[in-house]
Amino acid sequence: MSNKIFADLQRMVMIANEEFLLDNPQNKTEVGLQTSMRDEGFMADGVVLDQHSTSKRIVFHMHDNHPGVVGYAAGFSNRETKTEMKSIELEKVTIAFIKEQMKNHF
Repeated sequence: MSNKIFADLQRMVMIANEEFLLDNPQNKTEVGLQTSMRDEGFMADGVVLDQHSTSKRIVFHMHDNHPGVVGYAAGFSNRETKTEMKSIELEKVTIAFIKEQMKNHF
């Protein structure tokens, strides 16, 4: 995974969050980075969207060995439950796609 591609994903998530909050100011979501995956042995980095009031979280991650794919999952930050990880081709990830995930989960 290139740093530029991951930075592009970060940028899209940040823009999607800003636009989502304009339409849904009551949701109070925040963007963060999830680099702890490497500490756990996964060769991946992630961008997370958190809604602290509900502990809801959406994770978008990119794995070094799959540079053209973005994995994503919606779940909770405070639960150990397994959430089904889905994947999408990088070129299909758009701000609209990210906002749709946010609308569905938050």
